[in-house]
Amino acid sequence: MKIFRFGRVLAAVLAFALLTPGIAAASSHDGGMQMDGSMQMNGDAAMQEMNSAMADLEALEGEEFEIAYANQVIAHHQGALDMAQAVVDRAPNPEVRDAAARIIEDQTREINDLTAFLRETYGQEPNPDERMSMDPAMMDHMESSDPAMAEQMFLLGMREHHETVIQMAEIALQKAQSPLLLDQARTIIDSQRAEQEEFAGYLQQFYGIEAPAPTGDMMQGMQAAMGDGSMQMPQTGGPSPVVVVAAAGALLVAAVVAGSYVLRRSFG
Repeated sequence: MKIFRFGRVLAAVLAFALLTPGIAAASSHDGGMQMDGSMQMNGDAAMQEMNSAMADLEALEGEEFEIAYANQVIAHHQGALDMAQAVVDRAPNPEVRDAAARIIEDQTREINDLTAFLRETYGQEPNPDERMSMDPAMMDHMESSDPAMAEQMFLLGMREHHETVIQMAEIALQKAQSPLLLDQARTIIDSQRAEQEEFAGYLQQFYGIEAPAPTGDMMQGMQAAMGDGSMQMPQTGGPSPVVVVAAAGALLVAAVVAGSYVLRRSFG
């Protein structure tokens, strides 16, 4: 009877040891897929919206172009303000906090200038094109991250964000007629290209990160910031260190149980 009971205990412990890696790996894999898939879908959808807005802008001329351009830049600048406000008081490095404060000041002024332009030139109130807005899921992720990670996401994400408005400003140089829009477009191109270089330097200096060439894809910036793999699909080629430790612990328990039984049988 004792042998039978011992056999059942040992079998249960061994079964746990053998199943632990699969259970842990399956749980980790499913959780990673869900988070990564959701973020990727949101990022892809936001990118498609921006591309659609840009295509619409390129098809316009004259008054229609200037009104649409102003409304798109207002919405896009608001996204930059949201990103800057997420780090201006908590980024670990003062250089980044200063850069965020500068973005808030500069782009608030440009929003005000565009608002006045729409009212005075076309008698219209601003109607920001929401297709140029920041993806709320990305903002939530930045705001909930620790300060160092939020700073990396800001630097990498802002390089991408700047790239989109630089492309818009280049279109404005070809199509806009208003001196204000033309002057502002030149300022946007010069200042935001300079900030892209500045932020690449901070990434290298503070984090040893080689910033990818900006394409305007915000998800690229997010994924580069999360280079530790926490936004990526977990590797399925082998068990993680946590799984290995759990399995080893279970096997150790099985060995102790077996050894204890043998000692009792030998000296009992």
